[in-house]
Amino acid sequence: MLISIIRDIGKIKTRDFKGKLTIGIIGTHLGAGSTHFAILLSNYLSECLGMKTAYIECFPQKELIYMEEIYDLCGKATSTRDYFSLYKVRYYKSIREEKIPKIMSEGFDCLVLDLGVDINKMKNEFLRCDKRIVISNLAPWKSNKVEEFLAKTGFKGAEDNLEFGISFTTDRFLKDSSRHFKIPFFSIPYEPDPFALSNNTIKMFQKII
Repeated sequence: MLISIIRDIGKIKTRDFKGKLTIGIIGTHLGAGSTHFAILLSNYLSECLGMKTAYIECFPQKELIYMEEIYDLCGKATSTRDYFSLYKVRYYKSIREEKIPKIMSEGFDCLVLDLGVDINKMKNEFLRCDKRIVISNLAPWKSNKVEEFLAKTGFKGAEDNLEFGISFTTDRFLKDSSRHFKIPFFSIPYEPDPFALSNNTIKMFQKII
């Protein structure tokens, strides 16, 4: 279980947040890993920081439905029509924007909004978040996706309170890309199971959250 793994890696440094924290996650393209990252983050906030956390799927997709079915069969998920609970995180499925304020009023410390990859449709919701994280993959055949995202949105990284997370990369490529795009990127460790956070992943979150 996630909690037992976390206990094995030593003391977790926690932070105090005043008020409700909303974190928007969006990908530059399909397959960038934004949903996987958002689930990792939700578990970090819940298990490591002890925050009452809701993950909100803000676009229609089947990933959460599949996840619910798998963990329901294992007897680990508690389900309703709109959401299911798993490892202390409540996962809201395919929620329309107008329903988000109601969820915000339900006493959560943190809301993690998985905004998919359509920045044109989700830009306003993304900008309303306290913290904004863009997920991409800087493989040579995907690097143009970051350029397209920046050109489409007009965002300029730190100036717009953005964090750029990159999966499947090397330290050298990360530095070269940061220099090229003039944006600070952070590396996302390989984490095949989003419910079993490694020490490297926890250290990453400690730096960016």
